[in-house]
Amino acid sequence: MGKAIRRGGERGSVLVASLVLAVVLVISAAAFLTQTSTEITQVRRNIASARAFYYAEAGVNYAQSQLLRGWQLSSFISPFYFLDYETITSLPASMVIKDGTPDEGHFDAEILHISTPFRDARDVTVKSTGTYHGESRTIIATFCLELAPSRVFDYTYFLNHWGWTEGIPSTFNMNGNIRANGFFSFSNSSLYENGHPEYKWIRAVKLYKDSGGIYSGFRIAGASSLHGMGQLAVNQHMNEDLNDNDLLDPGEDHNQDQVLTQPEHVPMPNLTEMQLYEEYAHSWENGAGSSICIQGAGAGGTDLLVSNAVYGDEPSEKGNLVLWGTEENPIVVDGPVVIRGGLIIKGKVKGKGSLYVQDNVYVPDNLNYVSPPVGKPNWNYFDYSTPEQRSEAWQQAAADWRQAHADKDGLGLFARESVVIGDYLSSSFRSSVNYWLNHSANESAEAVNGLDHMPNTSDEGEADGVWTVDYYTQEDLMRGLIPPGKGVGSVVPGSGEDIDGDSSQDGRIALSDFDLPATLSKTNWGGWTPASLGWNEGTIAFSKFLNPSGGDYLDHIDAMMYTNHATVANWGRSSPNIHLLGGIVSRIEAIVLRSVYATWTHDERFTGGGEEFGFFLPRVKKPIQITHWAEVPYDYYYPGGI
Repeated sequence: MGKAIRRGGERGSVLVASLVLAVVLVISAAAFLTQTSTEITQVRRNIASARAFYYAEAGVNYAQSQLLRGWQLSSFISPFYFLDYETITSLPASMVIKDGTPDEGHFDAEILHISTPFRDARDVTVKSTGTYHGESRTIIATFCLELAPSRVFDYTYFLNHWGWTEGIPSTFNMNGNIRANGFFSFSNSSLYENGHPEYKWIRAVKLYKDSGGIYSGFRIAGASSLHGMGQLAVNQHMNEDLNDNDLLDPGEDHNQDQVLTQPEHVPMPNLTEMQLYEEYAHSWENGAGSSICIQGAGAGGTDLLVSNAVYGDEPSEKGNLVLWGTEENPIVVDGPVVIRGGLIIKGKVKGKGSLYVQDNVYVPDNLNYVSPPVGKPNWNYFDYSTPEQRSEAWQQAAADWRQAHADKDGLGLFARESVVIGDYLSSSFRSSVNYWLNHSANESAEAVNGLDHMPNTSDEGEADGVWTVDYYTQEDLMRGLIPPGKGVGSVVPGSGEDIDGDSSQDGRIALSDFDLPATLSKTNWGGWTPASLGWNEGTIAFSKFLNPSGGDYLDHIDAMMYTNHATVANWGRSSPNIHLLGGIVSRIEAIVLRSVYATWTHDERFTGGGEEFGFFLPRVKKPIQITHWAEVPYDYYYPGGI
C-alpha cells in the first residue's frame, strides 16, 4: 500500500513562500520607486543646474553690454574714467530672469578685478552667478578694453570713403595693400598692384588672414584694368553678399574660394581730442618729452629747438608752424609733437616722429628723408605657389627689411583737418581739385552719407536731411558713464553720422577749407626758414614755399600722411615721375596725378603700429575682447591673477 500525502503541510509551505515573495516584491517596488524618485530628482537638479549656468552666462553678457556702453561713451582724454574712478553704477547687478514664470531665475554680476596690463589698456574681470530652483553656477570672464594704433596705417592707400585710381598716370605702381571702406573704382586705370599677405593680431599673437591685395567694403569696379597680383580675383577682397542674406549664392563667389567674403569696416581714428596726444608728447622718452629741432641752425652751429612736445602752449609760440629743412639744416623730429595750429613743411627731414596738427598740413614742395629706407621687402607674389609659402616668405622678407631699416628716418603727418599737397592757389589746382570734390561719389557732407559714412549706398539716414547722432542720456548720467566735460544732451563724439568725431555737423568739404588758418606773417607763424628766403617781420606769399622751378615740380614725398577730412593735390604736371614713400590715409581724396609715371611704396615699419621704430600713431578704441573665460566655484576669490 502506498503512503498517504500530507496536503495541508504543503499548502502551508506555499503560503509562506508566497508571503516572502510578496514582501520581496514590495521591498523591490519601494526600492525601485525610491531609485526612480532619486533619478527624477537628479534629472531635475541637472536641468536646474544647466539653467543656472545659462543665467550665469546672461549675467556675463549683461556686464559686457554695460562695459561696451561705457567704452562707446568715454572720451579719448580719459577713456577708462568709468573704470578707474568706479563711476559705473550698473554693476554690480542682480536681475530676475523670466519673472513670474516656471523658468524664473536670476543672476548676480559684479566687477571682480580691474588691472592695467599697460597704459592704454584695462583688463576687467567679471564674476556672474546664475541661480535656478536652488541650483547655482558661477562664471568669470575677463574683458580687454584697449586703445591701439589704427590699422589704417597698414596700407599704402586707405580711403574711408570711395577709393579710386581712375585715369592717369599711364604707369602707376603701388607697393603694399590698398583698402577702401566704400566702393573701389579702377576704371581706365593701369595700376600695377603689388600687395602681400595680411594678418590679424589678437594681443601679441599674429594670425594669417588672407592673401592681401585690394580691399573694398562694397564692390570693386574696373578690375579688368589692373595689373600685378591685384588683377587676380583671389586678391580682390570685396563684399560678395549682394542680397544681404548671409549666404554665398550662385554668382557671388568672386574669388572662387567657396567662402562668403564680407570685408570688415576698418575704423578711422579721430584727432578731435588732441589732449591725448599732448600727454603722450610730454611723457615721451620717460618724461624727457618729444621735440622738433633744426640741425645746426642755433648759435655756434648748435641745434635750434623749435618745439618741445607741444607747439603753441607757450606765450612765445604762435601756434602755426613753418618747417623748411635744407641740406645744411634739416628738420629733426623726435617722437610725437602736437602743433596747435597749421603746418607748412618742406625740404629735408631726419629722425623719427609724428606731427599731430590741429589745422591743415601743407606740403608745397618735395619732402625728403636725409637717410631714407630703400625700396620694399624682397618678395614677389608670383614667386610662390601656395598661400603657406607666400606667407612664410613674406614674413621673413618683411622682418629682414624692417631690421635693415630700423634706424632710417621716418615721419608721420597727421592732420585734424586736411592735407594739402602742392600749389593750392593755382588755377589748375583749384579747377581740378574742385571737380573731384564735387563728384557724386565724393559726397562728404555728414548728414548725406548715412550711418555707414558712404554716399550712394541707400543705407539708414542717407540723404534724409537729418544729422543722426547719439546723445548722452539721463540714464547714462545715473549709471556714471558720462565722461568729464560732457553732459546730458551732449553729442557722443563719433556716433552715428559724426564722422570726424568733433560733435558738430559738417557740410561738404570745399576749396575754402584749404585756406591758411592765418595770414603768412611772423605775427601768426613761427618756426624756421633759411635766411636766403629773406622773410622779414612782414607777410610773405605762399608761392615762396613752392619748388623754385614752379609749383608743378613737386615729385617726391617721404611721409605717412593722414586726415579724417580730405587729401587734395594737383601733383606732377611738370614731373615725369612722382614718388611716395609712406602712405596716404584719408576720409576722401581729390588727388590729381599728372605725371607719366608714379610709384607709391608703403613704409612697412608702420604696419602693426610702428612703435618699435619710434612712431606713435593715432589711436582707436578696439572692439572689446574676451581674453579669459572659465567656470569657477561660487566662493571663488580673485587673488590678482587667473
